[in-house]
Amino acid sequence: MRVRATKDGTYGGYLREGPIEAVPGVTIGQMGEVFDIDDRPYPAIDPETLKPIMEQVLDSRGNPIIDKVMVQAVDERGNPIHGNDKKPVMAPIERPRLRPKMWSWFSPEWMEKVSDDTPLTYDDRDKPRGVHPAMKDRSKKPLASVAAPVSAPLDLQEEVGKPIEEQVKI
Repeated sequence: MRVRATKDGTYGGYLREGPIEAVPGVTIGQMGEVFDIDDRPYPAIDPETLKPIMEQVLDSRGNPIIDKVMVQAVDERGNPIHGNDKKPVMAPIERPRLRPKMWSWFSPEWMEKVSDDTPLTYDDRDKPRGVHPAMKDRSKKPLASVAAPVSAPLDLQEEVGKPIEEQVKI
């Protein structure tokens, strides 16, 4: 699914920028970035129990659908009740029909759907943004005050190799 950012946000590690308003006579406006997202819904998982979150199934009027379900009857203590033939006694109960709640990567609060032929923006961002070079840790780099060795001219290099007595004449 192709969407356009309606405000700044992060999706999958990528920062997506929303529309930029024009300043009259100074800059032109710009629409939000267009990017692709996965449109397949996935089940919502409760982070505490790690089980799917269930929701009620509603009819066309918005009322919950109530089903009659047969469950094993229990006494006041919670023990199952058995009949004379040692088979469990089943009792009907009414409860709302439930289904797993589904989530999607699409968030209407900061993105809008666009047609599939809309060109993508910022194709060069094929990797998530990293740390800006100015913000990187500089403690590993050598300090600029340490001078690098400079090679001496050839005539000085020849004199360096000679013994001191030959260099100094009295």
